[in-house]
Amino acid sequence: GQAGSAGGFLGLVEGLRQVTGQALGGQVEDAHTGLVSGFGMVNYDRGLGAAATIIQQGK
Repeated sequence: GQAGSAGGFLGLVEGLRQVTGQALGGQVEDAHTGLVSGFGMVNYDRGLGAAATIIQQGK
């Protein structure tokens, strides 16, 4: 099953942890850039909203 609205920021949090080297297991080696995407406002058979962001480690 899916977490629904409870899982809204899980992808973003995991992306930030990967890029900053703070993943809680399963760390991607030498990760500097990440892409997080998702959709929401699911109305019957389609998502009415979509978004994506690119996360990049600052230097």
